[in-house]
Amino acid sequence: MTKKRVVVMLIVIVLLVSGGLLVAGNYFFNVAVVPGDKAFLAAEETDISKDKLYTEKQWFEKEAVKADWTITSKDDLKLSASYIAAEKKNNTTVIIAHGYMGSRLDMAGIAKMYHEQGYNVLVPDMRAHGKSEGKYVGFGYLEKKRL
Repeated sequence: MTKKRVVVMLIVIVLLVSGGLLVAGNYFFNVAVVPGDKAFLAAEETDISKDKLYTEKQWFEKEAVKADWTITSKDDLKLSASYIAAEKKNNTTVIIAHGYMGSRLDMAGIAKMYHEQGYNVLVPDMRAHGKSEGKYVGFGYLEKKRL
């Protein structure tokens, strides 16, 4: 084999590997960071009344006396949260954050528990989740600079 042929083969191999890594990186970026339905997170049960947190979610949506708050982030996104004031006025507030691809509604059970214990409760939708705007999930990185 000539030296020129070896160099051409190495260049072709490097280009193929680079292209494969680019395609794989783009795929995993879209799976992890771009919001949307994720098949691997989908619940099998479609009957909402069989949801383990059905009662708490109904309380959160229909019975809880809450204020819906919005703020504008430094990068001009509207971020949403619900604030449930304690029945007896106090200065103790619990902030409850939901998980990946979730929303504040997913935290209804914990919100109800803390509210019943007398705390003020703040339940935000993280950027690109629930009612908050955004193209990408920040995983806390984008939120670290005071929103």
